[in-house]
Amino acid sequence: TSGVNDETLPIWNIIRFEFPARGNRPAIRMTWHDGSKLPPRPDDLEEGRRLGDNGILFIGDKGKLLGGSHAGVPRLIPEVRMKEYGKPPQTLPRSSGHHKEWIDACKAGKPEDARSGFWYAGPFTEALLVGNLAVRLQKRVEWDAKALRSPNCPEADNYITKFYRAGYSIM
Repeated sequence: TSGVNDETLPIWNIIRFEFPARGNRPAIRMTWHDGSKLPPRPDDLEEGRRLGDNGILFIGDKGKLLGGSHAGVPRLIPEVRMKEYGKPPQTLPRSSGHHKEWIDACKAGKPEDARSGFWYAGPFTEALLVGNLAVRLQKRVEWDAKALRSPNCPEADNYITKFYRAGYSIM
């Protein structure tokens, strides 16, 4: 990181996550770049094609996928791979936009209609917050999602749970 203090967030940080294999899904590593320190420009990104100053870059065993802010319009790198791949078949209904989906799901009382649902967003947000713990504490943080605690970093409890004085608890 660019440095940690009690008053402000770092100007930049790089957080490395390791997620274990689950079921038939392999283990994955994810690197989160936050702030002004961007990842290196991929060698196979065409000259004149911008990496951008925010977005997402997936690097897999068979290639790379680059998307803008909120992963908008992901494209294979290099672009010739995109042309070779073609348009995938539609397997999901097209989105009317995540804001409209969320409002419609609330009105209908059907949370499953919000395709950017809490089933995904909750654990994703939790992972990023654990990354913030690692930045704040300047150490590797292992996470027990069921217990909502770090088995290797008990000092993280000070940031995970608020301790209230007697008579000032939240009901």
